[in-house]
Amino acid sequence: MYSPHSLVQGMSWAFLHKFVEPIMFHWPGRKLREKALAMAIRHVHYEDECTHYINLGAVPKALSMLACWIEDPDSEAFKCHIARVYDYLWVAEDGMKMQIYDGSQVWDAGFTVEALLATGLIKELGPTLKRAHAFLKNSQLLENFPGDLNYWYRHISKGGWTFTTADDGWLVSDCTGTALKACLLLSNISPKIVGEPMEIDRQYDGINCLMSFMNDNGGFRHLNSYGSWGVCFTYGTWFAVAGLVCAGRTFTNSATIRKACDFLLSKELPSGGWGESYLSAHIVVYTNLKGNRPHGTHTAWAVLALLDAGQAEIDPALLHRGARVLLNLQLEDGEFPQYEKPFVIQGNCLP
Repeated sequence: MYSPHSLVQGMSWAFLHKFVEPIMFHWPGRKLREKALAMAIRHVHYEDECTHYINLGAVPKALSMLACWIEDPDSEAFKCHIARVYDYLWVAEDGMKMQIYDGSQVWDAGFTVEALLATGLIKELGPTLKRAHAFLKNSQLLENFPGDLNYWYRHISKGGWTFTTADDGWLVSDCTGTALKACLLLSNISPKIVGEPMEIDRQYDGINCLMSFMNDNGGFRHLNSYGSWGVCFTYGTWFAVAGLVCAGRTFTNSATIRKACDFLLSKELPSGGWGESYLSAHIVVYTNLKGNRPHGTHTAWAVLALLDAGQAEIDPALLHRGARVLLNLQLEDGEFPQYEKPFVIQGNCLP
């Protein structure tokens, strides 16, 4: 298990299983159990309808589908579940797999737009940027979930973006920021090339959604728990540096920026790249991939963070080494090879 169980926890569960659960099958415990099950299935149906039967990942999807089947194998809800199983299937080089999530479309599109714009080839890439722009605009969540959000334990969603598509329904803070940033960047380019910019009201909705994630200490909370996104350290450092730079911090005036650079440089591999293992999220310590192999995504994140921090003005040779690793990893058709996924979700590594 992701989190080890204590002896007290194990004993408590054993006691509930051996002594309390049998009581739930006899009156008056049975009445309480029926009431609890009725409430649970109402929440299952609410989640199903809000996410168009995709649910928050493959495990909740399977559990919700099983619950609907137990309730009524011939129900419309179960049939709707079956239709969305295909969202999770993925044919890899070594056969069909079940993804832990129904994709990463919004996340990928936002980063891809930023990368394409950085090339300066706006006119040449116009058709691609226009399609990506349309996808991101169409993927924004335009309404909150129905009903009393407090009763259903939901956060506001209007104006946000999910990790995948609008059908998913579950907004994510960093995906909202990435998608909104991409749309704002595209709004500075002629509509004849990339399409009409996102309406101002929808931009404000996105900002309002982001601000709703702010904690009392000024940080922003995420959909998932500590270390379950971006394999912890490389990803987190990149975004933290980018945020500090936007707030006016530089290598010269910020000790935090300098410490971030020192941290990343201390993790650079002899090859010049970076490669962080998913184990970082489990043991909460930066851990290299087995064999100290460089990972294309982590190398790119580290180089971007160092560029944002101004490391190129201090010692560009270190960045040149990282860039050389990326160039050497690229395939002849321009693509980069498939690696271990650079992130984990809800404590599970995406293999």
